[in-house]
Amino acid sequence: MSDNKKIFIIEINGVKQAYNEVCLLTDAINGLEVSLTKSKITKLLSNIFSSINNISSAFKTTNADIEKIIADTPKLEALIKQLDTINTQVTKVKSITDTASTTSESKPTTSVTEKKNDSSTTNSETEKQIKAFNDSIKKTPVPWDLQSQGY
Repeated sequence: MSDNKKIFIIEINGVKQAYNEVCLLTDAINGLEVSLTKSKITKLLSNIFSSINNISSAFKTTNADIEKIIADTPKLEALIKQLDTINTQVTKVKSITDTASTTSESKPTTSVTEKKNDSSTTNSETEKQIKAFNDSIKKTPVPWDLQSQGY
C-alpha cells in the first residue's frame, strides 16, 4: 500500500522543509496554540503593569508633599488642642445646663411634717397648717374629680 498523502515543501526563515498533511496540520495547531498562549501572557502582563502603574500613581507622594505634611503638623496639633479645649468647654456647659434644667424641672413638693408638741408649738398652729394643706388640695382639680368641679 502506498501512502497517497500529499507532501508540502515549506520554506521558513530560508530553510526548506517537507511536510505531509498530518504533520503540517499538527504543526499549524501547535503553532496556533503557542501564539495564543504568548498573546494571552502578553495581554495579562500588560494588564498587570497597567494596574501597577495606576496604583503607584494613585499613591505617589513627592518629597514636596511629605515636607508640606511635616510643615503642617504643628498647625494640625494646635487645631487638635483647640478642639480638645472646645470639647472640654462644651462638656462643662452641657453639665451646667443639665444641672440647671434638672433643678428647674424639679417640682416643689408639699410635705406635712409632724412636730412634737412642745412649748413653742401649740395644737392650734398645727391644725391651721393641716387646714391650709387640705384647702390647697381642694383648690387643685384632679382629673378624676373634674365632674364634681363642674367640668
